[in-house]
Amino acid sequence: MRIICSEIKKLFKSKIIIVALLLFIALDFTNIYRNYNVFSDFRDMSKVVTEARVVLQKNLDGKITDDKVNLIKTQVEKLSKLETEEFSRQKEPDSQFMTGYAYYDSYLWGIFNNYLDRSQQYSEELSEKLDTSKENIDYYKGRNDYYVRENTLYQDTYSGRQIEEIYDTENLPDYFQYSFSAILIIIMLLLGVVPVFSGECESDMDIILNTTPLGRRKTILGKISSTLIYTVLVTLIFSACDFIAFLVFGNMDGLNQKLYALDMFNYAPVDMKVWQFILVMFAIKLLGMIILSLVFLLCSRMFKNSVTPFITGMIILVLLMLCRTLFATHTGDVFNMLNPVSLIIYYSYFTSFSVVNVFGSPVFMYQLSVVSGILLMIALILLIALMPLKIELPKIKGRVKK
Repeated sequence: MRIICSEIKKLFKSKIIIVALLLFIALDFTNIYRNYNVFSDFRDMSKVVTEARVVLQKNLDGKITDDKVNLIKTQVEKLSKLETEEFSRQKEPDSQFMTGYAYYDSYLWGIFNNYLDRSQQYSEELSEKLDTSKENIDYYKGRNDYYVRENTLYQDTYSGRQIEEIYDTENLPDYFQYSFSAILIIIMLLLGVVPVFSGECESDMDIILNTTPLGRRKTILGKISSTLIYTVLVTLIFSACDFIAFLVFGNMDGLNQKLYALDMFNYAPVDMKVWQFILVMFAIKLLGMIILSLVFLLCSRMFKNSVTPFITGMIILVLLMLCRTLFATHTGDVFNMLNPVSLIIYYSYFTSFSVVNVFGSPVFMYQLSVVSGILLMIALILLIALMPLKIELPKIKGRVKK
């Protein structure tokens, strides 16, 4: 425990780590802010439109009712006429509109109208797909057992789904696809993890540490543990910053909505609410970051200076990213199950019904990816812990003279 505490203190006392952490947090917040303000489609009207949108969210969020449907349809029809006729060339604000302008009011009410239309379309589309799946089961019975199991799993996964609530979830896909902070986390891992072993080799401290009463194996395990804690803390800090920034600047709504109500997750293989998926997202992303940090730690364990493992880590990262990009097919996804970048850019596993044939049984891709990631993490920890030392103490030969 003393070794772990000492290593963590050493990491967070480093000026480079502290400066980089504060700078990157500021960059992360700035990047999200500019996406919803500086580059907003509404420019000078963004504040007024946002305030009106919040009012609509408070009044319309929740269960879809006949009164709510009638209200939205009536307002959309009314504003559509005003926008194209009486107020088609409106230049001055009018008090009868929430935003002061017919165009912006029409836009906001249209958002909720689109959600209503989409909920109806979703039920119809899903019903057709489920009917096709039933036909497939009947067709493949006695012909192909695997396809029967796959279509049965499809039935079990999607049967009974229906969008019964309405929320303004337009900005949620931006949150799930946001990857800038992942780059910042990886840089933080490189800065903090690479010197763990190689930094001590440069100053010959490893020789002293390996001869301490605690023993070299306990020292190595302590460094691995401190690296894992550092990774968890850094990932947690930036994930929290992302969530807060999107909540404030992106005006995220619908955290209590079903995940499949979002267009990009209509056919997600999991049945959970958005806030629950955010927690799952963090866990999967953290697993990917831990694997990357262990790869960087392995590089640090292999070399005596900090420059070589840093460059090696960067090369490995680029290669992993290229593999994730180039092998984008279903077969490529299977290949990339051992790629930690796939865990960091996780959402693609939850956008469709993606399964793999495992000994004649269909298994969801995200399940295999997580299991593969856990096994890879354990293998890396064992490899780092059991690697021979870079510097072996010389053995004394002959007898000692009295």
